[in-house]
Amino acid sequence: MEILQLFFEKDQLNKELTKKYGEHIERVLKEVYRMDNLLADLVVVGRIEDGKEAFDFSEGDLNVYITEIVQDLFYPYSDGRKLSYEITNPAELQTVTFCKRMFRHCIVNVLSNAFKYS
Repeated sequence: MEILQLFFEKDQLNKELTKKYGEHIERVLKEVYRMDNLLADLVVVGRIEDGKEAFDFSEGDLNVYITEIVQDLFYPYSDGRKLSYEITNPAELQTVTFCKRMFRHCIVNVLSNAFKYS
């Protein structure tokens, strides 16, 4: 899919094709990425159901962890977009027990999809 995208974006000989088919190719690529994400999610769910995915629960500050994920992966986004967010939760829920690896997977999935499809 990246090869097709690069072919239409970089090749000067194909500017007319890019104008004509660029929107369609972009739509196809978005759907391919969406299907790839769905399949990856199904694999994770399958591993959880089969007991092959172990959860490693530990206490942590949810606000700090979310901020780390956002700063590591989404700030600033490669095309210049930035993520603006606000975490509002009661002080007693700031430190919680959760599986950091699975929580990271969920947050990255949601935010990646938001950036891809917006």
